[in-house]
Amino acid sequence: MHLKIDSVKGIHELNGVAFYIQDEYAFNYKPKRLKKSSSLLLIYDTLTIVFEEESRQFYSLDAYTNKDIWKHDRNLSFPQDCPEGILSILEGFEDDHIESFKFVPEFYYNDNVVMIDINNHDSKFYKIGENVIVGLRDHQITSFIFKSVEFR
Repeated sequence: MHLKIDSVKGIHELNGVAFYIQDEYAFNYKPKRLKKSSSLLLIYDTLTIVFEEESRQFYSLDAYTNKDIWKHDRNLSFPQDCPEGILSILEGFEDDHIESFKFVPEFYYNDNVVMIDINNHDSKFYKIGENVIVGLRDHQITSFIFKSVEFR
């Protein structure tokens, strides 16, 4: 299967909240408005990225990760002036609802900004929600950057 992901013009309507729950080692990005829908899952080690099956649009994200092993990056910030768009699957998932990748994401943080680095080299960044930016290269996700992350 060939998976092709990109940011398409439009404004993402499912703004969400990013939070980390220390006792559960859980990093989550959940929409403010929940929908019941079948899902398409992209899995990178313990990171799961969820797309709605019908619309093929990004919906949520969760990761099992210990914040104690995250790397502090004092230069990490939330990029400004990125084009806005809707993170969508353009091709792929014809027969299956899960696609797994061998990349092991790394987590970086600074204050209330968190970056999940999947393979963040030469990426183009898109604002896909109020507090979330995605990095893309060659129609693949390379990173997510979240601001206003809540630590619980």
